[in-house]
Amino acid sequence: MGGSYFAPWAPKHFLTEFHLKYNPKANELAKADGLDTWTKYYGGIYWHKWKDAVVTSPFALKVPVLESHILMEAPNTQRRVFEANPYYFKVDTAGQQLPYITVQHERFLEKELWPIEIMNGNVDQKSQNQTLSNFPILKENEAKGKYSVRLPPGALGPVMLFNQTHPDPVLRKIYADVRFRQAMSLAINRDELNESLFLGLGVPEQALPQNVPFVTDADKQHMVAFDVPGANALLDEMGLKRGSDGIRLRPDGKPLTILWEFTLQHAKSAEFPALIADYWRQVGVNVLLKEVTTQLTREKARANTMDITMEWDVPYEPSLLSDPDHFMPPYLALYPLLGVPWMDWKNSGGSQGETPPEWVQKLWKIGAEWPTLVPGTPRYMELGKEMIRINLENLSIIGTLGQIPLMNVVSNRLGNVPRWTLNAYLYGYSYPYRCDQWYFK
Repeated sequence: MGGSYFAPWAPKHFLTEFHLKYNPKANELAKADGLDTWTKYYGGIYWHKWKDAVVTSPFALKVPVLESHILMEAPNTQRRVFEANPYYFKVDTAGQQLPYITVQHERFLEKELWPIEIMNGNVDQKSQNQTLSNFPILKENEAKGKYSVRLPPGALGPVMLFNQTHPDPVLRKIYADVRFRQAMSLAINRDELNESLFLGLGVPEQALPQNVPFVTDADKQHMVAFDVPGANALLDEMGLKRGSDGIRLRPDGKPLTILWEFTLQHAKSAEFPALIADYWRQVGVNVLLKEVTTQLTREKARANTMDITMEWDVPYEPSLLSDPDHFMPPYLALYPLLGVPWMDWKNSGGSQGETPPEWVQKLWKIGAEWPTLVPGTPRYMELGKEMIRINLENLSIIGTLGQIPLMNVVSNRLGNVPRWTLNAYLYGYSYPYRCDQWYFK
């Protein structure tokens, strides 16, 4: 099981009450709390592989956990408050019970308020979803706010995946043509994107697994050159002629228009899709932008109705080994980003959905063997290189930049916070840095 905050265990002594196998009245319990079936009660309320999902409702007050902190009161739309778990299983080298910090306050704020609260000294630690554009002003106000701004390596810049199984048959044919995806990659001015939105700290790269021995520098540079003539040539070759307004026409004569529904959680800023849309319009592809919620993008991705999905997070070697779906359709274990009908076909043994292309089936074959391999062995390297080759040849994920730091703010009053060597979702953000040993000076 790959990912962050995932729990491969469950407290049986507590959860059996809500499971139909162990309690014939489980459905009645669910309905008493307004849910249809015990499965929604069990899997949606009391246990979820994503540990953080459990502590989003008052029900979590009852659930036994192994975490350092437990909910102190029912959460609401403004905050969650946690207190030290008296039964936490860790002690320090002197035998003192961990965690050191007794109470944690987690506040939910609009993103534009984050830098204000940080500069006013009202935040002890923040890294997830921090925007690099805030770095100059936060750095300038370090002394005033009594914090330090750090730039540990993060992951990649935002990525785009076109829906190759789009319900519109015309768009499906266009998006499934690798020449279109190659053209969209070549049309992006990554150097300008880097300077405009990422303080010049990134490096133009395709979206590839990080810190793995089978990815080369040449792989990272595949189709990342800014080449408008090359992009136009590919689109011309597809027969997508320009109309009188310069916008290319679909085979049915309609203007070629992408509906890009994005969330700031994955686009990082509204400026990112706006800039990419400008690049694509320059080669004759119109783009309509619409900011929506993360939940809506996930629902529409599941329903196979998105033109572009973005919720892909770069895998590192451990996460790729444990869950190769990160780099083959559906490209994410939690929410499908590409090829929902292909997954239906796979999961049903071919009785539902659509037969996937040969390249997808090849990746799945690799994925079946991949977790059985020992890293560094000849077979591991062979299949790793093949996985990269197939993905680059088909360019399902269009990458933008690599080596982008994910900013981390730490209050001066916090002690025992080590230097972060990596700040990324699939490494659990702060989890590797022993938050249970942090303390207030």
